[in-house]
Amino acid sequence: NGVLKEISLEQMVCEGIATIRQLELIPSATKNTRFKTFDGSMTINNGLVNLQALNIAVEKLKARGTGTINLPQETLDLGINTTLLGDLENKACEVHARYRDIEWPIRCAGKWDAEPSDLCSIDAKQMQKIIVTLAEKELKLKAGSKLEETLRKKLGDDFGDQLQQILKFK
Repeated sequence: NGVLKEISLEQMVCEGIATIRQLELIPSATKNTRFKTFDGSMTINNGLVNLQALNIAVEKLKARGTGTINLPQETLDLGINTTLLGDLENKACEVHARYRDIEWPIRCAGKWDAEPSDLCSIDAKQMQKIIVTLAEKELKLKAGSKLEETLRKKLGDDFGDQLQQILKFK
């Protein structure tokens, strides 16, 4: 158990969800990340720390990442993918089924003497991929619902129920 001071992974993920949902983000009172576990593997060569696997477990999310820390230049560049495990406290971050199993990208980069909160934020480039993924999921849900509705009309509710069980709609 420990704390990442001045870096709130939950708040950064909330920021991404609020952006997609077009809701106003209420700033969190918590500016730290309390973690249950923090581990990983790395190699160090000529002052470069190469993080091959960084794993962080927090109460309602998990994070994994990779990246480099340059000791001589005192910089870091980490990519951290964060997955939600449940609802977060901020209402702008309600975790609908469509937001589960998505890795929310966080990027931490810069000189390490900067404010920790300035080093890390949602990775805007990677967010474009999330928007596409969410759109694809939404289309699949709508297509499945429309197919189910059409089959029920054509074949009747009893057959529709059986088909729903077979195809695992909903």
